Amino acid sequence: MSTVLILGAGPNIGLATAKVFATAGYRVAVASRSKPADLDSSYKHFKFDASKPESVPSLFGEVRATLGDPSVVIYNTAQATSTPDGAFTLGLEQFRNDMDVNTTSPYITAQEAIKGFAKTGPGSTFIYTGNKLNVLGWPSLLSCGMGKSAVAHMIRTANIAFPDKGYKFYYVDQRQKDGNVTIPVGGPAHANEFLELAKDAKQRPWHYTFVEGQGYVDFHER
Repeated sequence: MSTVLILGAGPNIGLATAKVFATAGYRVAVASRSKPADLDSSYKHFKFDASKPESVPSLFGEVRATLGDPSVVIYNTAQATSTPDGAFTLGLEQFRNDMDVNTTSPYITAQEAIKGFAKTGPGSTFIYTGNKLNVLGWPSLLSCGMGKSAVAHMIRTANIAFPDKGYKFYYVDQRQKDGNVTIPVGGPAHANEFLELAKDAKQRPWHYTFVEGQGYVDFHER
């Protein structure tokens, strides 16, 4: 039985993903700062604070010791600090916090995931919950967009870094049919796409823009 590790246990995407993967027969590990009150008892919860990248290796150590190396790792934690007064008004402390959550912790998570993929083998999958900010300027969400853009580059690079390993890497971004931002995003829609990507032995487009009910749609970096 394979293990999925979901970082971020929000009531929308996080818990919907846990449910879909559990139904598909995966052992489910969920990591978040606090344990959701409605978390299914069959899921294993691990305490994790994404603003502390140095804690990622110990998280993976706990998951490995309890459930084995995860063959699917989904980074679903995000920080979006709005600055309606201007693009460059965020203070240094909050900026660092945002970058730790959106960029540095995902980088360390990918490092740890890849160590485990050496054991779980071809088909192992790393998924990052993205949005359109890697290709869209949004002044009041500058720090979030910078973080998403950095990880998009990381995913693009990871996609070509292991040509003989069979590992898969995705930046997943839900859109409307016209390519615009989807607000709010769909939890079950993400969960179903995540499972489909994990089950496919072959790498699909790393920048995985999808429309609910249609699946992948190529919006040509827009």
